[in-house]
Amino acid sequence: MRVLPTFLLLATVPFATACPREVTEPMRPDGRPCVIDEDCTPPGAACGLVFACVDERCEEDSSRAEPCE
Repeated sequence: MRVLPTFLLLATVPFATACPREVTEPMRPDGRPCVIDEDCTPPGAACGLVFACVDERCEEDSSRAEPCE
């Protein structure tokens, strides 16, 4: 029954080696303070553009768009 322990060891090796050794967090945007996405989207923005509130700061460039009504 040495096959089962050997198989389990070999099966877990890819998971153990795939973990990142060091995690780097993304930089905080330099934009103005915000609480929700609506705080960031300027009134004159093109229809559908959404400026996201990321870590309590507005992103400088729109990262997504929503359908216009």
